[in-house]
Formats: sequence, structure tokens, C-alpha cells
Amino acid sequence: MMLRIGLLLVSLLLGAPAMAAPCPAVDGATVEWAASCFAADKGGRRLKPQYLKQLRFDRSGHATAVISEPRELVALDRQGRVVVPGIRHAGDFDYPDAEGGIGRFDAPPAPGRATAPRCGYFDSRDFRIVVPAGYAQCQPFAKGEAIACQECVSVCTEPECQDSMLVDGDGVALGPDGAVRRRFRLPDMKAVCASPGSKAGKTYEGARPHCIPKSDNPFK
Repeated sequence: MMLRIGLLLVSLLLGAPAMAAPCPAVDGATVEWAASCFAADKGGRRLKPQYLKQLRFDRSGHATAVISEPRELVALDRQGRVVVPGIRHAGDFDYPDAEGGIGRFDAPPAPGRATAPRCGYFDSRDFRIVVPAGYAQCQPFAKGEAIACQECVSVCTEPECQDSMLVDGDGVALGPDGAVRRRFRLPDMKAVCASPGSKAGKTYEGARPHCIPKSDNPFK
């Protein structure tokens, strides 16, 4: 009898579905949403309807949410649709403190495409896309305009990467309304790294190009 009961319990446990992450998961003051809380929606993403009541909308009818894996800040409308993906919010010059309220965002690659994310700009007052995500690099707004570029890279110009510049591609200066004010050709990597003894390389993170100064150590 006991053996039969034990086998029954094992079969029930094996047949039980895995516990899904709560939507949202709350850890103290941190509120995060699992990717499983969202569903595909016409090429984008939408929060599953049963979780809409968990959102807190602002006057423009939008709410922000942090998705935990991979970590991403997004803006959603009242229907739960993600209207602004990949909101940048790590610096004083980005959301929610971007100049003029014009922040940057990164759109993930299309499903099945091994391409890098593309960046654009949005108005944080109503979460309206000002510049669609069509650029390889986007700098924050400063003094009324922002620089973005195509076919380009961001180069660190000092060891800790506190300063950088855009090279190798075509640049544009954008106004806060998204209009292109001027176009120009960016300098190439060789010109940026032309100082005596310097060479083009990679940062310590191995992710961004870096103009590495000549070392005085003969063993390097």
C-alpha cells in the first residue's frame, strides 16, 4: 500500500508543470518581469492581458517595466504593447534625465537575424519614437543636438574609456524633433590612432575599439 502511494506521488510530481516566474517578481524595492510574462505581437511584444492590472500608467497612458532576461527597460501602452524597447538609462544624460526629454533606445535584431541592435531616439514625455532605430551608434543629446552614424564604431580614446568618439562611417547631426540638420563623413580609425606610438586595438572588455598608447614597458 505504501509503495503504491509513493509511486502515485512520484508520478504526480513528474507530471506537474514547472512553476512559472511570477509576473512581476518583487524583491524588496525591485520589480522585474520575466520574458515569459510577454507574448509575440505583430513583430513586437505585448504583456499578457492578465497582467495589465499590475502596471501603473502615467498621464500619457504609458508605463515602464524592467524585463529580467536579458535585462531591458521598456515602455508599454495601455494595451500592454512594447512601444519603446531597450531604453538606455545608465547615465545622467539618458532617461529619465536626457536633455529635452529625448532619450536613446536600442531595438533588438529581428528574430533569426544575427545582426547588432540598432539605436534611435524617443520622447520620454509621451514615449513617442522621434528617430526610428536605424543607426549603428547614437550619442546623447547635448546643446540641442545629437550625433548618430551608419557603418561606424565608437572608439575609446583613453584607457578607462571615459572619452570616446565615432569613426569609420557617415554621421548626422539630429535635432530634438528628429530632423537631420547636417551630414558629414567621420574620420577613419587610422586618423584617430595616428599619434606616435599608438595603435588600434581592443578595450580591456574586448568589445570596443581602443587607441592603445605606446607602452614604456619593454616586455609588453
